[in-house]
Amino acid sequence: MYYRNLAFVILLVLASPSIVTGTLPICHNLQKLKILIQCRAFTKRGSVIPAVSPRSPCCKEVRKVPNRDMTCVVLILTDKEKHEHNIVKILALESICKLYSPANQNQIVV
Repeated sequence: MYYRNLAFVILLVLASPSIVTGTLPICHNLQKLKILIQCRAFTKRGSVIPAVSPRSPCCKEVRKVPNRDMTCVVLILTDKEKHEHNIVKILALESICKLYSPANQNQIVV
């Protein structure tokens, strides 16, 4: 268990330049709370929902975070929130919530 937690912390440190550079996170607690509320059906531990729609209220909140930076959101989770939500699913929201133009599915709109 210790090594798994250590590996997760190392992964977060490597994935987050804000920790390395000492800058403040670009996401805010209110954004985090809105994401946890709107995305709860997907992120709650034990949820069997495989994904959310990019046009869902969940993804609308995710896109309000600059660059959809879910690592930032994970970094400001409380211990209770980490216990209640699946961190891997929260991180997945970053790519799930991209919007693509209907004419060219390879072109990112937002």
